[in-house]
Amino acid sequence: MKLWPLAKHGDKKAMRIIASEFAAGDLLPPGPVSAASKPSEKIAHALVLLYYGHDSSHPPKKGMDLFLSELVSVKTAQYLYIDSGEIKFETVRNAPTYATIKSLCAHGGASCLNRLSIDGLIPSFQLYTDAVDRALQGVTITCRREYL
Repeated sequence: MKLWPLAKHGDKKAMRIIASEFAAGDLLPPGPVSAASKPSEKIAHALVLLYYGHDSSHPPKKGMDLFLSELVSVKTAQYLYIDSGEIKFETVRNAPTYATIKSLCAHGGASCLNRLSIDGLIPSFQLYTDAVDRALQGVTITCRREYL
């Protein structure tokens, strides 16, 4: 099933499925294969999709909390941002507000998710989907990109 068209139009379940496949390493995110193969970049994509795919009327699920605590404890963890319409990556520890993020995200939770968004570690959904679509233009490799 082609999940990306559903996810980019707001289907939260599709977002969560793609995110879990990125996090497990089963799918390649958009971008060049060499860059898309990095686990930290797969996790960065998963984080964005989990953020927009979670139900804000309920607390984040336990798995999401574990994911967020790992985000601030693993030295190589990255977040993605959009620069001139392109997906770029930065190490979480280089974020200007890393100390605040670390204390809020050590145990996950809604306050962590909110802080990540406020501090720019989660791009707007529209910027993200536009950048993903741009990165996927001309992609001919569909192996491990079954969401297309």
